[in-house]
Amino acid sequence: MFLSYLLGVPGGQFVSSLLLTPLLVAAVAKDSLLRGMGAMALSFLAHCVLMISLTSYDPQGIAEIYPPGEAYWNQTYQWVVSGDSPEYRLSYWLGAHAQLVGASTFFSFTSMGFITLWQGFKEVDLMNCYVGNMLNQSKNPAITLLVGWHIWSITRGLGYLFLTYEVTSYSLERFTKVSLSIRARRIRRWQFGLGFLILDGILKYNLLEVVRQALDNNLTS
Repeated sequence: MFLSYLLGVPGGQFVSSLLLTPLLVAAVAKDSLLRGMGAMALSFLAHCVLMISLTSYDPQGIAEIYPPGEAYWNQTYQWVVSGDSPEYRLSYWLGAHAQLVGASTFFSFTSMGFITLWQGFKEVDLMNCYVGNMLNQSKNPAITLLVGWHIWSITRGLGYLFLTYEVTSYSLERFTKVSLSIRARRIRRWQFGLGFLILDGILKYNLLEVVRQALDNNLTS
């Protein structure tokens, strides 16, 4: 992603997912949840730190290589100051999240996780661009870093890490005709994955206005 920024061309998310996919496949081949989750979590964490930093440092430069980030920042800023956003209406995000679970499952199975990881990098960069821009308009950057990356978005990310690992594992097992895991482990991974996604909804429903007010009160103007 840093190279993408330096060259001023898009594609960093694609290359990142292309490099991460073999690590995920190697982990599921060994039925090592720790390696698979560790590789994905560290990759996304490093990616987020870099993108937030770059967006705060050079908002226009990032907007040029990832225009959806700037659009999402403008949309989210309006939500912070007004409290209104279609994305955060219950009727919208329940349906959107259900579709996302289905799409993630399908594409993880058909691409050994690659497409899901690619989309995942693009999704987190919407948040990263919003947080990076918000830092530049905050009285206290620490508050923005603490609540800007919403707690429900973090639990959602954890849920998708579990589901991506599990569906990729099942896909590789079906493709190679070699048993890679036992039923109990697969059920447990689904439980963790869906559990975190349900927690995402619960936290969003209960903390949405609290987070918005904290961000609004922290704006410089």
